Amino acid sequence: MKKNVFHILALLLFVNGMQSQNSIEVQKTTKERFYENVKKAGLTESKIEELLKIIEERNRILKDLDAKKKQADAPYSIQDPGTLYNFKINNARTFYARKINSLLTYKEYAEFIVEDYRSEAHENAKIEYEQLINSNTALTEKQKRSYTLLSIIIT
Repeated sequence: MKKNVFHILALLLFVNGMQSQNSIEVQKTTKERFYENVKKAGLTESKIEELLKIIEERNRILKDLDAKKKQADAPYSIQDPGTLYNFKINNARTFYARKINSLLTYKEYAEFIVEDYRSEAHENAKIEYEQLINSNTALTEKQKRSYTLLSIIIT
């Protein structure tokens, strides 16, 4: 169970980091969401400070490794220098995911990811719903309406 949580955490941290780097507006939204999640999770001030330190350090290290990876681009090299940096980047992500995993309880962690998974589940359900309706030409209008109503209730 803890291993699965760790993998999910690593993936979410990577996605969050990438989103944060792409836009200032996203940074504001991410920051606001972070503090909303902190309130929901009921983190203490010391945990909040430690979590922010870990995130800041992780982002700095990943940014540095990414810059070094781009500098190592050697078009006439026999070996792909980016491979080494991909390995280092993955190790750094794993290291910081473990640090966060050891800091937060499962319940606290769940408060941070619940909205991401809710929206992901909603998107997947919407796709499956559309496939269901489109592939079943024999459905009556009443059945289609009931599926539509069910889809609305789920979301």
